[in-house]
Order: sequence, then C-alpha cells, then structure tokens
Amino acid sequence: MVKKHMVAAFGRHKLQQITPEILQRYYADKLATGRRDGKGGLSPRTVKHHHRLLHVIFASEVKWRVLPRNPAHAVDPPQFQRKEMNTFDQEGLETFLNSLQDTEYYPVFYTLLFTGMRRSEALALRWQDLDLDFGRLSIERSLHHLNDRTFHFLPPKTEKSRRLVALPPSLVMVLKQLRDNQRAMRLTMGLAVSNNDLVFAHVDGKPLLPHSISQAWSRLAKRAGYPEVRLHDARHSHASLMLAQGVHPKVVSERLGHNSVSLTLDVYSHVLPGIQEAAALAFDNAFKGETHEAKQKLSETLATTNGLGCK
Repeated sequence: MVKKHMVAAFGRHKLQQITPEILQRYYADKLATGRRDGKGGLSPRTVKHHHRLLHVIFASEVKWRVLPRNPAHAVDPPQFQRKEMNTFDQEGLETFLNSLQDTEYYPVFYTLLFTGMRRSEALALRWQDLDLDFGRLSIERSLHHLNDRTFHFLPPKTEKSRRLVALPPSLVMVLKQLRDNQRAMRLTMGLAVSNNDLVFAHVDGKPLLPHSISQAWSRLAKRAGYPEVRLHDARHSHASLMLAQGVHPKVVSERLGHNSVSLTLDVYSHVLPGIQEAAALAFDNAFKGETHEAKQKLSETLATTNGLGCK
C-alpha cells in the first residue's frame, strides 16, 4: 500500500507540507482512478484502510514532535456499508455439510466452518502447523495469489491473527482422514511426503487457487439451497453460532484473530440481543431456583423442629 500508492502521491512532499486538503484530494483520486490496472477506482473500504494507515503514521510523527498536529484528524474518510451477513443456523450448517460429503471440498469447508479461519489462512496451512493429537492448529501465515499468477506466503493480517485455534474432535477426525488419503495418494504417485506439505492442495502438492475455492463454495451452496451464503460467511457463521451458544466474546475474538473484543462485538452485534435475553432468563431461573431451595430447607427445618415437640 505504501510503495504502490502513497510514495507516488506524497513522495515529493515533506511531512510538514501534507495538509488535510492534500489528503482529501488523495482519497478522492483513489476512489476515482486508484486501481493499478486502470479499471477505475478503489473501493471506499480500501481507501479507508489507506486513511487508517496514514493516521497512524502522522500520529507517530506528532508523538515525536516532528509535526504539531495530525492532518488526518481533519479529513473525512470515505464511508462504506458492510456486506450483508448471511449465516447458517445449526440446522442449515448440518444440511450444507451433509451435501458436501461426496465432494473434494468437504475437508476445507468443514475446517473453515469449524474454526472461523480466513480463506487465506486455511490455504496456507501445512501439516506441521497441526497437532492432531492435542487437537489444535497454529496460524502462522496466509496464502495470496497475485496478478502475475505467482503464489506468496505472507505473515497473517495482524499480529493478533497469529494464533492457536483449538479443534473440535469431529474436525480432528476429518483432518486425520484427509492426511491419510493425501499421503497414500502421493506415495502411489511416487511423490515425496513431508510435514511441510500443504494441508489443502492439489494432488501434486501445489497450492489451490483462492478464487477457485470461492467459486466452488458458491456453486455448492447454491446446490444445497443456500445461494446467499458466501464463503466469508463461513467465518461469520462460526462466530455467530459460538456467541449464540454462550461462548465468551473474548474466546470468539481470539479464535477469529480480531485485534480486540470490541471489534467482535461490533461485527456480531446482531447476535447480542438474543444473548442478553438468554442471560437474563438464566439469571432469573437461577435466582428462582435458589429461592425455592431456601424455602424448601426452611420448611424442612420447621417440620423437624415441630416433630421434636418445640413450640
């Protein structure tokens, strides 16, 4: 982002010369003609990422007294609407997974739905990143397919994205079966087998095209009767179902690799009203249960006392 966009736009300016007006014009230019392939502008969401990065850069300069104030404070970044979230409920999740069992995509989609991983993180997994005996995986990198058709393994999206994720027993079974089948197939073909092999890959070990995985999801979701559920909604489904089951938001945030719990609560605020109602009902039931037990103990005590002849 810095090399491809910002250096070209601001390279001739000293930091002290960059004004809010220059930044506002930069955002407008990126929205209109920011794509490097010349096919129009960048999305408002992407330009807002530019704004956040510039804000951090200028804030550090203010901290070190290089600048008297942060010019990004006075700029209005572009607004964008989040894409509508379409998630599976528990029944829908089971129906979709059952429809996948005869396909080669069953293991990777099962993994996405049961871990909340990003597509890029799942496609970068190696067998050495998995501990199937203890049921956990380590997310250390992500896979990206560039315009020149080359694959690059890069660090995760943020520092919090580098994380350990506990695996449910059913997923461990799916992955063990995949490992055994994959190794048997490669040995039959005379190919070497290594813990450095990708978990989700072609038979020859080459990475899967990220776009092809998204296309396969769309096709199979439509076949199963869920055309509105996107691949990224697998991540949303995982989080929404966990929150609805009463899992602490901090745990969900850690599984997703979010920077903060507040981000998780913001993204999944639609689940919270139901959680609030369930919590209130649980508290009420617990209180009533304790009150009932206290009354019952008092009655038993009085009955025993009366039986002893006390008045």
